[in-house]
Amino acid sequence: MVYAFCNTHDVSWGTKGDSGASKDLGVVKQSGGKVEVELIEHASDMNIIYDGLVENLRNPPPKEAPKKKVIDRDDYQRNFRTTLVLWWMMTNAIAIAVISSSWLESYLVVTSSNGNITNYYLAVVFWSVAGLSIVRFLGAIGYLFGRLFNSW
Repeated sequence: MVYAFCNTHDVSWGTKGDSGASKDLGVVKQSGGKVEVELIEHASDMNIIYDGLVENLRNPPPKEAPKKKVIDRDDYQRNFRTTLVLWWMMTNAIAIAVISSSWLESYLVVTSSNGNITNYYLAVVFWSVAGLSIVRFLGAIGYLFGRLFNSW
């Protein structure tokens, strides 16, 4: 249930936009059973390329003003899910801290006159889980009957 809520299987961590290999690795062509690779043959060609790169380092191109980032729908949904899971984890931590504190125990656990101990918190948790399971079961049955008779 936690895995389904968190939906962590489709959140990428640090690989957004990295969908393929780099394109500047050279040119390789395959024709038939032969593979052709283009290589630099003369030292003068290497020197020309090197001089061009050094010139680019000396005179870098002017920096462009940063453009406002447009967030697409997938990124927005991933961001929303991540924020939702973080809030859910924080509220669960707060609930655990409050429930396990000693001052709340005096309100939740009551000893009756005949010696029976009643924990109201566990009773509420039990009945709420039971009620939600019944609603879920009835919804599943309704869905199955709908598919069976209405061909959804």
